[in-house]
Amino acid sequence: MKKLLLEKTLFFVVSMGIVALLFITGSYYFFLNTYEQLETSHNKKHLTLLIQHINHALFNLRQKNLEYISLMSMHNKESHDMNKFPLDVISNDQSIDFIIQTDKNNKILLQKTNKTFNNASSNLFNTIIQKYEKNDKISDIYPLKKNLLFISKESLSFNNEKEYLYIAKEISEKNLKNFAPFFNTISFSKKTNNEQKTLDKFSSAYFPTISLYTKKQSDNFFNQLNFFNNEKQFVFALQTNNKRDIVATGEQTIYIFIGSAIFFLIIIFLISRKYMNTVKMNNEVLEQEVERRTHQIQSALNELEKVNLKLYDIAHTDFLTKTRNRRNFFIHSENIFSNSIKEEKELAVIMIDIDNFKPFNDNYGHAVGDQILIMFSNCVKACLDDSDIFGRLGGEEFAITLYDVSLEVAMEKAEKIRAEIEKLELHTASKKLTVTASFGVSDKTKCESLDQMLQKADKLLYSAKHSGKNKVRSRLNTP
Repeated sequence: MKKLLLEKTLFFVVSMGIVALLFITGSYYFFLNTYEQLETSHNKKHLTLLIQHINHALFNLRQKNLEYISLMSMHNKESHDMNKFPLDVISNDQSIDFIIQTDKNNKILLQKTNKTFNNASSNLFNTIIQKYEKNDKISDIYPLKKNLLFISKESLSFNNEKEYLYIAKEISEKNLKNFAPFFNTISFSKKTNNEQKTLDKFSSAYFPTISLYTKKQSDNFFNQLNFFNNEKQFVFALQTNNKRDIVATGEQTIYIFIGSAIFFLIIIFLISRKYMNTVKMNNEVLEQEVERRTHQIQSALNELEKVNLKLYDIAHTDFLTKTRNRRNFFIHSENIFSNSIKEEKELAVIMIDIDNFKPFNDNYGHAVGDQILIMFSNCVKACLDDSDIFGRLGGEEFAITLYDVSLEVAMEKAEKIRAEIEKLELHTASKKLTVTASFGVSDKTKCESLDQMLQKADKLLYSAKHSGKNKVRSRLNTP
């Protein structure tokens, strides 16, 4: 009894150690991955907000342009002389840096700069007019040497003559930081990056293509957003840097947790060791008897486990084809149907029926028919993934349940299986036999249960039979 107690104690300590080690290792990678995902999600959210702020700035600039057009139109109606337009209004407007008015031939009629704008030059104005001369209206960003120039162009009409109004606002790197205060640094670049990856979720009303290059360093998160115009030409790039505070904080938390767990394990180990040494002194007498009985029990448990496995296989496996039987197929398929509803995942089923199977049994005997079924089952299983549910429903009728698979992908898999089955050959004493099968494929669209999906697939299967057999039918290719 004392020996048994000693072994149980030792088993408990070792088991606890292994479980704790696995738990600590798993927790470390789980929590670290969680912090990584959280940091990546925050980074993406901040980049999205940065793009939204740029869009908002361009939108506000266009609204300001329309506001000036309205003021000019009112002034023209009252005085009919645009030379008397109060330009001081523009000089004191801090939301823009310069305004240019041109005629339809792009000749400058009016130009005025804000007192704080230092980059004004006739060359810059002419370059901007030339760049956008073919556009009646634009909202764009023009890169300067170190800063960005937000530009809006709108058309207007004075005295039945078409004219254009340009307004612009210069954005420095300091101003960019106001667009994205959550980044430690943000800067402007005229060079793109060859390692960029396009993120479809990034969208802009003014830049149809925005690509992203991200680099994670040990303590820094670097991003480069590359902005392209409607002609897919690179315009400019924004580079951001941010400290990886989330991961750093997460690692500290994980290390504290692991240290506490290890300390706790050491205490348990020391206490257990002292207890085992006490029990060991009185253990020798019963040791051999306990070992013998333990061996007998273990042998009995092994035999019982083997019997249980055999009983399970008999109850859940088709004896001939070694696939899931009807009961096993429905148990697992019903479960993943419920999961697909909860997790909002796609689900597809494939019904398969071997073409002209009865003549195999009638003309060549049931032994040949059995060989056909075995060959067919092995061929189908070779085409499936581990997560696919494949079973024999009865006779020559089989079914496959595909989790998180669209109807289109399920049809491709069914077509692949059909082509592989078509290659099967069975040589008898008198003839070479070939095999084909018909397929019906359905998804859970307008289906409230697995039975409804199978009924739809069964109807499509018989549609394949009636249309010549050896075909794959679904709602996508059935008239």
